[in-house]
Amino acid sequence: MLLSDPSPNPPQKASIKVLTLNVWGLPDVIATVVYHRYKKLNRRWPSKTVRMQAIAERLGSYDVVFFQELWVQKDRDFFRRICKEQGFEHHHTFSSGVVGSSGLMVLSKYPISQVFFYRYSVNGRFPRLDHGDFHAGKGFGVVKIKVEDRFVTALCTHTIAQYAKDDHYKADRVSQMWEIIRMIRMLKRNANDLLIVTGDLNCSPDSLEYGILTKVGDLVDSYAEINKENGITSFGGERLDYVLYSKTDSWKLVSSNIVLQGEEENFIFSDHYGVESVFVINEKTNTISSVGKEDPLATHVLQQSLVIISEGIKKAEARKNTHIIHVVLAVLVIYLLSSIESSAFWGAICGSYAAFQFFLGFVVVESEISGLKQSMQEIKHST
Repeated sequence: MLLSDPSPNPPQKASIKVLTLNVWGLPDVIATVVYHRYKKLNRRWPSKTVRMQAIAERLGSYDVVFFQELWVQKDRDFFRRICKEQGFEHHHTFSSGVVGSSGLMVLSKYPISQVFFYRYSVNGRFPRLDHGDFHAGKGFGVVKIKVEDRFVTALCTHTIAQYAKDDHYKADRVSQMWEIIRMIRMLKRNANDLLIVTGDLNCSPDSLEYGILTKVGDLVDSYAEINKENGITSFGGERLDYVLYSKTDSWKLVSSNIVLQGEEENFIFSDHYGVESVFVINEKTNTISSVGKEDPLATHVLQQSLVIISEGIKKAEARKNTHIIHVVLAVLVIYLLSSIESSAFWGAICGSYAAFQFFLGFVVVESEISGLKQSMQEIKHST
């Protein structure tokens, strides 16, 4: 938002105030089941409609808002309509997957000049409908926003969740972080532009995934930069939501806070809290963008990434072999049934099962293996 002062004093610098929030846009029936895991919060549990209305009422002070988990078209239409009254004339939804949306949406008071979406090559398991990452077609959306004579390039994402303590999706998430890094390196071109990465990254500040973004990608954690602490942005007691940025002499971070926690109102906006950050344009505009010094930890992070992805490939290959075994067994059963009269029904069932297992092994899992191998090759070229 452009800040102006009608007094004789010099005008304030142009600034941009951004917010990222996972709005928990699941249907009420599902969200209520999840909420009961967090009874210790002892807060009022409103319906999704009430939550969305409460969130919308608190967006007026922001210039750009990045949403995750806006799965339902009705909710996206609601935010477009209600937020237009608050000055958000520009918006974009990133469509993907069989549900029609990646869950990502951007609202902006500044013009959006370019948009781009990339779907992660490795993104969960096809049979796990209860997880849904594969079917949502998760990825990252990139928008270029014009602020005066500068541009803000923002990458918004929602990476795959952990779901369980043993974290079956560790390799998937590491691969996704690498794909983010690859995009960041292509976007780092103009020293006068601000580059930010925002969203629900589903990783804590002490994780390998966070290290990939900050040590290898040379991104700065805006909240930690200002507050010098980890903070909490989720019901689970971790900080999973971020506004990261690439340092440049043309922009300066002035504040960053965790918001929409709902404690004072005894209210729940979402199962995640929002993160807001404010950047201002520096007076010096002709300096070269600062380049981070090579961090010795970056090589260690990449080596750890190779180990995780290698393990992920082995596990995926094992699942592929399991599907192949199921195909062979189903074909064997069909052969045995062929000698029995009135076995057409069971033969059809076994044939369908064999076809499904073939699809899982040679299409779904093979695609996952290819994506992991591609990430491994790219990391090897960076070490």
